[in-house]
Amino acid sequence: MKTRNTISQRWKKWRRAFELYLVGKGVTAEAQKRALLLHTAGLEVQEIYFTLVGEDSDKNYVDTLQVLNNHFVPKANIPFERHMFRQIAQTSDETVDQFVCRLRQRASTCDFAEKEDEHIRDQLIDKCYSPHIRRKFLEKQNAKLSDLLAIARAQEAVDSQMQSMGERKPQVQQVNAVGGKKQGQRRSAPKAGKRHYTSNTCYNCGRQGHVARDPACPPGTEM
Repeated sequence: MKTRNTISQRWKKWRRAFELYLVGKGVTAEAQKRALLLHTAGLEVQEIYFTLVGEDSDKNYVDTLQVLNNHFVPKANIPFERHMFRQIAQTSDETVDQFVCRLRQRASTCDFAEKEDEHIRDQLIDKCYSPHIRRKFLEKQNAKLSDLLAIARAQEAVDSQMQSMGERKPQVQQVNAVGGKKQGQRRSAPKAGKRHYTSNTCYNCGRQGHVARDPACPPGTEM
């Protein structure tokens, strides 16, 4: 089911496309523009229009367009629209330009008038995704929206270049091991109080050069 807001958005997009069509075709006569408007919009829109104004109405193009605007575009609740504007935040996968575009689309229903850029600038500072870019924004006092866009574009270009350089030269962690040990890691020292034997160590006296029970083993040294 189509909501009122969805219909409003569709009408705005269609109206914009139609006005571009008139300019492209060079249509300037009011009567011709009105006829093309109603014809191109289709039978359903014609039915709505003539129901609103009557079958014998002969309004000019501007008035005809206003009748349809009033029908398809409900009056905005300004406090609510501005509340929704303040909820918009930049996502991790969109550029600052894309974020500002979303803000400007929403701002069109907020009645900011000549202060629209200021509100968008403040929202950009408050809701931009990167703390690093936000810091750069705040370093420039009383910056305009155009100033912040220039800062963000430059920083995003550098970030993209650094990422590309990092992809070409990936960091590889090298581990040099000797006998399963990392380089620089020492073998554990023998614990005090324990004897360490080799293959020619006497297990009787602990001396090297003979084995246990050998005649060379000094008497009275049994452990």
